[in-house]
Amino acid sequence: MGDNNIIVTRKSAAAITALQLVKFTSAGKVTPVTTAGEKADGIAQRAAAGADEAVEVAVFGLTKAVAGADLTEGGLVMANASGRVIDYAASGAGDNEYAIGRWLPNVNHTTTADGEEVFILFTGASEFGA
Repeated sequence: MGDNNIIVTRKSAAAITALQLVKFTSAGKVTPVTTAGEKADGIAQRAAAGADEAVEVAVFGLTKAVAGADLTEGGLVMANASGRVIDYAASGAGDNEYAIGRWLPNVNHTTTADGEEVFILFTGASEFGA
């Protein structure tokens, strides 16, 4: 993606799909995000078929991700239970729902659909819920 992001390489703890939101384990590996609103530590830049494969993970900056639904133009995004990005929508109940970045639309890409690749500015997890 160029020089405008930070990528680290880690071993996988499980199978991971390309551009899936991931989190770090206590063993220093990466595993898919599996809960809506969960804190995502990065976005896998390629797939891993199983455990102990090297995976490049974007931990900051401009990167591709996979949309889990139509996104609000320029809006904050969070993880869904499949490790895709959806619009950030805190329940207000203090449920640890984390915004992880912002969707960056362009003149040729102003709507999205489930499964579509999109560009986001990944900034890491921020908790905005009440």
